[in-house]
Amino acid sequence: MMQHYENHSIQELPLSVPYFHNLVERFLGENGLRMEALGSYSVVEDTEGHILAGAGLSGDIIKCIAVAPEARSEGLVAPVVSHIISQAASRGITELKLFTKPENQGIFESLGFHVIARAPLAILMENGRGLERYLASCQETPDQVGGDGPSCPAPTGRLTTGVVVMNANPFTLGHQYLLEKASSQVDRLFVIPVRDDRQCFPYAERLAMIRAGAPSGVTVLEGSDYQISAATFPTYFLKDLSDAAETQMRLDLDLFSRHIAPALGASVRFVGSEPTDALTARYNELMKGLLPEVVEIPRLETPGQAGGDGDVMPDLIGHPISASSVRKFLEQGKLTREVVESIMDEEKPNQRERIVLRGDRVRSLIPKNVKLKDTEDYVCKALEHYAKYLRHRSERDSR
Repeated sequence: MMQHYENHSIQELPLSVPYFHNLVERFLGENGLRMEALGSYSVVEDTEGHILAGAGLSGDIIKCIAVAPEARSEGLVAPVVSHIISQAASRGITELKLFTKPENQGIFESLGFHVIARAPLAILMENGRGLERYLASCQETPDQVGGDGPSCPAPTGRLTTGVVVMNANPFTLGHQYLLEKASSQVDRLFVIPVRDDRQCFPYAERLAMIRAGAPSGVTVLEGSDYQISAATFPTYFLKDLSDAAETQMRLDLDLFSRHIAPALGASVRFVGSEPTDALTARYNELMKGLLPEVVEIPRLETPGQAGGDGDVMPDLIGHPISASSVRKFLEQGKLTREVVESIMDEEKPNQRERIVLRGDRVRSLIPKNVKLKDTEDYVCKALEHYAKYLRHRSERDSR
């Protein structure tokens, strides 16, 4: 389909044709962008067929917006994006998101978009109320509790609320351990699953696994396009640690701190340590610098000794429990019932007898300037001091 804009034509290029795919890839490269997976790409061409401006559509996300240097004073972004909005509407997509440079904010605000996340090199915008509706649904969601996990005491007084964003592809004992440790440190814990169906385990299955395995009292929300998704963090699914990934991480974290955490009343974000995945490790590192309080929980490790005959999944023994490792053994046909049962039968650190302290009562006795991640050290030092006091009093009374 072709539209005309003064002396220029606007048309949608068929990217399935190698010639047009290479043409768009070259145009983007000349303008400092790289080709991404796109469903379509619309361009403004001059009378000789040269691309002057273009933008692509992937689902409900407008991407790869570029204008040739010689045409940047001609106001071509608005018509090409308006064309995409019209094309999307004809396909039943009425709410769109887009990535663009901060200096383009005014152009897209004139087209009905508003900023939902901001990073130094890019902003994320949308023209609908999707984020607003999602936040409202989070606040209205009743508790979705797990079945066999430890119960969380009913909170009283000032509440401390935490959040875990979890992929769980699939849900493992490591994920369960993370949720148990996190829920023991706050009055209320929310879990946000990554909503994506392009993985080994689709979203509906992962959501069901998390809800079945989460500790009692933990609220498992629906996932959305607003946390670690194709919209906010597409390179997460490619495990591509690049400049683009860095910007997307910042956008994802800004969206969380600007919108999601306030809507949930959350003051702390929990993450599991990441010893193997460089991209996730960088995401966790950025998180600690950008969010007010982040608590990193060391990963649960498999037992140091194998069960049974001592030859069960030796590649996993003594290593952190990882969903990627589980997927690898599943693909190799080694994740048998016997293997799973042998791991389940081993006593895990989170299954040993534990002392559970009510977060609201403990926090009320701790100075406000002590961060949550430092609470354990503070409590231990206080107990050591109190133990010395009791010992000295006992010695004095025995004289």
